[in-house]
Amino acid sequence: MRLYAHQGPDFVVDQQSVLFTPNPIGLEKNTTKLRFDAVNIGENQGGQLALRIEQRLPDQTLIQRILDTIPAPPNRSALEYDVPLAGSQTGFNRFFIQLDPENQVAEN
Repeated sequence: MRLYAHQGPDFVVDQQSVLFTPNPIGLEKNTTKLRFDAVNIGENQGGQLALRIEQRLPDQTLIQRILDTIPAPPNRSALEYDVPLAGSQTGFNRFFIQLDPENQVAEN
């Protein structure tokens, strides 16, 4: 049996693993817990990986919430962050999770 792997790393967020606690998020708290899996579907080359989490408010304002550097996942890594909610607005808020947001890692 031969397994296919991309040459070089290829980092993605497993969308099925994204979980907010509590859900729905209430503005009476200062933070919400965000859990998700960072997955490398390519070659494991080690090193570090930048990560950014942003929040788009109902008025379309974009707020950077988390900027971090993590060990590049060899396969799958479960991550958890306390995301601050200061400045949040009632209504539909979107959160964006980006791995390697500045495209520093050559991916396939």
